[in-house]
Amino acid sequence: MGFCGDGVRGAITLLLERSTISALYADVAPTGGESMHDACGELANMLIGGLQARLRPLGASIRIGLPITIRGADLALGASCAATSTGRAFATGHGRILLRLDLELDHGFAFASEPALEPSVGAGDALYF
Repeated sequence: MGFCGDGVRGAITLLLERSTISALYADVAPTGGESMHDACGELANMLIGGLQARLRPLGASIRIGLPITIRGADLALGASCAATSTGRAFATGHGRILLRLDLELDHGFAFASEPALEPSVGAGDALYF
């Protein structure tokens, strides 16, 4: 799932088995077909939304693309062309989730040395306007 902003761009890639996503979303989504693609896309949305919330106070406002899901056998992640690429594996009780973050910064771009102070709002907090 791609993202871009002024001076920053990149992507988050998730790789997991069908049995893992089926087990993680068993209570909220039926298994099989398009619902598995939707569940994977929602997981990517949650992760990149968290990244967006952490980058904003550092002066990096990003726009988020739409999730793309691919299904198949023997899939592998190719080499990244990004300046910075890091991967992590997370174990769940239902299998592993592989996550890769690719990040490119424009020459001269720098994160804010002191995070901007914003009202503290956590995930799941209710906001009233």
